[in-house]
Amino acid sequence: MKNIITLSLNEFEKIISKRKSKVLLIILSIIIAGAGVLFYYGENILSLTVMEGNRFPVWILSLMMGFILPLFATMITVDSISGEYENGTMSNLYALPISRQSIYLSKLMGCVYYVVLMMGLALGISLLIAFIVDGFVVFSSLVGIVLTYLKAIIILGLIITSVGFVSLWCKSSSMTLVISILLYIGMNIMSIFMGQVGSILPTTIIRLYDKMLLPNYGFLAIYMICYYIILFIGGAIKFQEKEV
Repeated sequence: MKNIITLSLNEFEKIISKRKSKVLLIILSIIIAGAGVLFYYGENILSLTVMEGNRFPVWILSLMMGFILPLFATMITVDSISGEYENGTMSNLYALPISRQSIYLSKLMGCVYYVVLMMGLALGISLLIAFIVDGFVVFSSLVGIVLTYLKAIIILGLIITSVGFVSLWCKSSSMTLVISILLYIGMNIMSIFMGQVGSILPTTIIRLYDKMLLPNYGFLAIYMICYYIILFIGGAIKFQEKEV
């Protein structure tokens, strides 16, 4: 377990040191700040009641969970797994005296650490904006806001696990990214038009992330756990067999 934690932290350091990772964090900050400026302008300049200040952090998260955050999580995972195969650096990890399953798990964990950083940044900026607009009222719903962000992290972890699995079947990072995006869009369309079948797709779980743990949505947690188990086991087996 200690080796996995060490490897996952090393993976996180590799991810955060890359220009792409830093650019994504900057883009995320700009999106939230831009939405915050519009929110402030509507509330204080135009005197419009757009929403209560304590709703802004949840609203901006819901907006970004539609595509932006899943895309960012996908890009980081593709770079972490497919990118290392493509660059030939995965052979260095294979040479370590640790099981390949542990290496695979550590890479997924490293991507999750990045998502936690990304979500922490989003939460911090959105809370600051809500505080500037409406003052301390935002902190009256702080527990609920933090819980919603934690649910989003869990769901983005599912995306990381899914993309990690897809990465092992593709020959390049660009192919992995394209296939992952097409699968995401395709399953979203299926979830809209295929009724009962669509309700069990991962994209449905992603779309309803904020309702997880509510009494009438217990099935979401069950489906999510099943997907986590199936995708991780399948990915670990494929990672064990894949040649550098």
